[in-house]
Amino acid sequence: MFRFIRTASLAVLVGTTACATTKLTSTWIAPGAKPLDPSKKAMAIMITDRESSRLAAEDAMVKEMQKRGVNAIASYTILPAALVRDTARAHAILIEQGVDAVIAVRVLGKEQQTTYTPGTAYYGSTMGYWGYGWGAVYSPGYMSTDQIVTVETLIFSVSQNTLVWASQSETTNPADVDAFIAELTSVVGAEVRKAGLVPK
Repeated sequence: MFRFIRTASLAVLVGTTACATTKLTSTWIAPGAKPLDPSKKAMAIMITDRESSRLAAEDAMVKEMQKRGVNAIASYTILPAALVRDTARAHAILIEQGVDAVIAVRVLGKEQQTTYTPGTAYYGSTMGYWGYGWGAVYSPGYMSTDQIVTVETLIFSVSQNTLVWASQSETTNPADVDAFIAELTSVVGAEVRKAGLVPK
């Protein structure tokens, strides 16, 4: 069950002032996957070696999930860092705590993408050609750099003991952890509802 828990570093999600945009680049659903029981607990987990990043991300995930009516808990509340890699003990704790779904998020990578926008000359004016300065206004070109964070989101069913849904997504220019998780949760949640794994 917990083979998916492996080391990773949460990318720095702060830096640019541009608005974040998240899009799914791929999704997968297990053949014959059954809907998850919304009355049971769902555990959110961020796969990262940085405990402070894990706590912040999981709190943000739980907040967004609870806003959508999910009975969500953060993994750190039942699985401290000392136990999170202990597969047998972690699985036993999930059963003891009545967790039926595990939502795991892992940052796969971060890259910068630089785009050049060429300059533009504007010709023409009122009254024919109203002086050279008015008739040939020029906007210089400019360079812009976007930060793109690639994320894997996996949903496991504890009772079915299987991976039921998976996705990869790209977020451009995430501003902070809360905003990043809120947008990711919204995009993933819509797709999971469309797949029929949770009530609409």
